[in-house]
This record gives sequence, structure tokens and C-alpha cells, in this order.
Amino acid sequence: MKRVLMIAGIVMLLLGGLISFGLLSYPDTETLFSVGDAALRVETQREPAPVLGYVLLGIGALCTALGVWRKA
Repeated sequence: MKRVLMIAGIVMLLLGGLISFGLLSYPDTETLFSVGDAALRVETQREPAPVLGYVLLGIGALCTALGVWRKA
């Protein structure tokens, strides 16, 4: 359990850091209009809210600390 908490905490810390600094984005496709089989689509890159990164940083720090201080 100790090792799982540490690994989960480190992963959350890394993801939280990437999100909070705006280095992570995902594609979002929006269809403007379509006629029959033809469609006009626009693809944009969106970023998650920085608050999500801050939350992940906090939870990751808590999990890592619990993994370090927890008895085996």
C-alpha cells in the first residue's frame, strides 16, 4: 500500500504540474454545419483549467507524504 500511494502521488504531482503550467492540451472538434455527407469541422486545442492542476498538486503531495510516513 505504501508503494502504491507513493507512485500515485508522484503521477498526480507530475500531471498537476503540467496542467497548472499550461503544458498539457487536448484536441476538441466542433462541427459548424453539415450538408449530407459533407461537414465543416473546426479542431482547436483546449487546455484544462489551472485549478485542476493545483488540486492534483495538493492531492499528489498528500499521497506522497502519506506513502513516505506510513508504516510498512
